Amino acid sequence: MSRVIHRQLIGHEDLSLGQGSINQARGVSVVPVRQIELEFIFRTIAEIKALDYLLYAHVGLYAIGPVVQYYFDSSSVALNDDDLVLKPDRLLSSQSGRYLKVLLSDLGIFDTIIASASDEITPITVDIVVPKTTFRAPYPLDLTNGYIRASLTTAPTGADFIVDVHMNGTTIFSTLLSIDAGEKTSKTAVSPAVLSILSIPDDAEFEVFVTQIGSTLAGTGLKIAVTGVKV
Repeated sequence: MSRVIHRQLIGHEDLSLGQGSINQARGVSVVPVRQIELEFIFRTIAEIKALDYLLYAHVGLYAIGPVVQYYFDSSSVALNDDDLVLKPDRLLSSQSGRYLKVLLSDLGIFDTIIASASDEITPITVDIVVPKTTFRAPYPLDLTNGYIRASLTTAPTGADFIVDVHMNGTTIFSTLLSIDAGEKTSKTAVSPAVLSILSIPDDAEFEVFVTQIGSTLAGTGLKIAVTGVKV
């Protein structure tokens, strides 16, 4: 397929998609130009759904933030949801063929595992033998630039609240996790926790122990948050 383009301004209807070549008028000469597959970027979902899906197999949507990629899958019968799946207007709902959103891999991004270690109202007690809760890592995590935090619903008073977390039977701290008296979060601790284990394997078992509570008010509603990079 070839087409001679005489206009200085062109629209996407002037372009031929796919491999091969296209002829262009350059001055008095007509020269073949290598044809490439282009990605057309649109502002609205309605524009993408209105396309001729036979010509536009790979498109982008730019609304806010990065361009979202879509590709046309001629065999898809997924239901249109105006997000992950876009059905072209030229297709009946019963016909196969949909634009499918390209989801980026979530590897390499921060994620957080949150576990509750008590109810919300019962004062927490010290226990360094029986864990307050046990949970498992659903995927490997790198804690090199990550952290572990503790929070309470009711702040301890009279003394700091101190937590130890074990992974597969071994503490992951060289300095234990603490919540200062009168505070509800370990983020504001005068003595921040220091991690001694930075690599969390898939399905690692976490156990949460409480080594110290508030001497006047113990503290209630303990939660643990493990934040790291998925690997």
